[in-house]
Amino acid sequence: MEKWMIVYNEPSAALEKLAAVLADYVPYVVLCDTAPREGFHTVTLQIDPAMKGFSIDVTDPGADQSIRITAADSANLYYAVSDFANIYIPYARAAGRHMSPYYFCNVFGADPLKPYHVHTEPRIAHRGLWLWGYTIYDYRRFIENMAGQKLNTLVIWNDHLPVNIADVTAYGRKYGVRTYLGFAWGWDTTQPESISDKYLTELSDSIVSEYETKYASLDCDGIYFQSFTELGRDSIGGRLVAEAVVSLINRTSAALFEKHPDLKLLFGLHATSVRTHLDKIAKTDSRVAIVWEDCGAFPYAYLPEQTEEFEETLGFQEKLFGLNGGSFGAVLKGVTCLNWETFRHLGGPYVIGRADRDYIRRRAGEKRDILRYLQALWIKNARYARDMIAPMPSDSIVTCLVEDGMFEEYVNYPTALYAALLWDPDRPVDDVLAETAARPDVDFV
Repeated sequence: MEKWMIVYNEPSAALEKLAAVLADYVPYVVLCDTAPREGFHTVTLQIDPAMKGFSIDVTDPGADQSIRITAADSANLYYAVSDFANIYIPYARAAGRHMSPYYFCNVFGADPLKPYHVHTEPRIAHRGLWLWGYTIYDYRRFIENMAGQKLNTLVIWNDHLPVNIADVTAYGRKYGVRTYLGFAWGWDTTQPESISDKYLTELSDSIVSEYETKYASLDCDGIYFQSFTELGRDSIGGRLVAEAVVSLINRTSAALFEKHPDLKLLFGLHATSVRTHLDKIAKTDSRVAIVWEDCGAFPYAYLPEQTEEFEETLGFQEKLFGLNGGSFGAVLKGVTCLNWETFRHLGGPYVIGRADRDYIRRRAGEKRDILRYLQALWIKNARYARDMIAPMPSDSIVTCLVEDGMFEEYVNYPTALYAALLWDPDRPVDDVLAETAARPDVDFV
């Protein structure tokens, strides 16, 4: 059995993951923060701030065969180790024949590793998931699974702030995940009957007060808010929703930015009530990133079979890029969502992501039929998701609705495919479909 050593500069989540990966193939793994020892093959982890993304290099076979994993920062180093485990190792194991060795090689054994080189970087800067917080049942595994799919943005919507939200945001930072807290700005299960200037002023004052009281002291990465735009009509009490909501946002954001100039605000906007009034939405403060929802066909639709108006949706999306001079964002769908027949609002603060393991496993089993159904449609219609993502600006903030999908228990295929398309939407769809299905960390139902 060949001897392998990990050479690293400093402890990290990537180092922990790599050591666990190698432990599946070699009897023991030596860690070394100095020069490698004689007689060992080496896997070197290093950070190079001058580069973008990450690279993986496996040298040609030989007595001194080595692996070098280099990344721009600690988050990309974790992505690289995840891809090494879930893309390179399946490639290296494939023997390409059905006789001995039977289908698979014994990687890290007596046979040399297949040479390999890849350098990759993300097309979309902010790649994330969106969900109600109470449907995160194990926040540690949820965040680890996000990082394993190279996702770095988590939007958590809540009725009430979780009491342990500081633990969640801190754990996210360990894996390069930014956490945005959902905060209702006049959005509720009921909508206002009128949106007068007096109503908007009072609402704005209450939003600023609530932020200062509950959110200002939190070490989160920003606020994601929704307001009164989830409607099937474009006006309330005779006033345009688009005009009123921009008035509210600009007044409120100006007050918040005055005290918190570095605050990151994401405006979750439902297109259904404003799509014919984009001239009004264009007046939104450019410091606010507009995150669009319900723009039309898949991947904006809840079901990935809804592709009939795709070209119209694609054309509408193009009008949204840089509309207010700020960042473009999107909430994509087509994975899992809440069961609104059984949904109940929480009555107060709660503990997020600390559910019993048996409960998580049992609940995950209940989702498999749904995920099998969605998985088949994502395979069929992946090109629509790719074609919608490909033209998005590189600084976009793109999230995907994964409510109650048990992402901490298994990485379902549609979510993994979505993540792969965000990272590189220019690759042939068939290659992405096959590579994602072969990943050992993906649950292909």
